[in-house]
Amino acid sequence: MDLVDARLLTDDVARLAGFYDRILGTDVVVNEYYVELPTAAATLAVCRRRYTEADGCGAALPPGTDDRTILDFEVPDVDRSYGRLGRLGVRWVTAPATQPWGARSAMFRDPDGNLVNLFTRARSAP
Repeated sequence: MDLVDARLLTDDVARLAGFYDRILGTDVVVNEYYVELPTAAATLAVCRRRYTEADGCGAALPPGTDDRTILDFEVPDVDRSYGRLGRLGVRWVTAPATQPWGARSAMFRDPDGNLVNLFTRARSAP
C-alpha cells in the first residue's frame, strides 16, 4: 500500500481548499465537494464532510475522535485488499463501492478511531 493522500474534512471545501491553494502555491479549480492539491511528496485533499460517506462513515465515533482527517492509501485492487484486511480483523466502515468520480474505495477505522480509506483510481476508458 502507498500513502498518497492526507484528506481534511470540512463543511466549507471552497474556503479551506482556497486557503491551502494559496499557501502551497498550486493552481487548482476549487469547488464545494472535493479538491486535490498536489505537492512533491503526496496530495493534500479537502473533502466536504459526509459527501463521499453519505451516513457520516457509518459508525459511532470512539471518544476523542471528530472525523477531520482521512488517510488515503492507493492499492491495486480494493476488493482484494478488503478481503485480506478483513481476515486480519479490520472493522470496515464502508464496503467497497465505486465513487461518483469512478474510483473504487472502502474505509475502516484504525485502533484510535482515525479513518483510513483504501482506493483504486478510476480506469481510463479504452
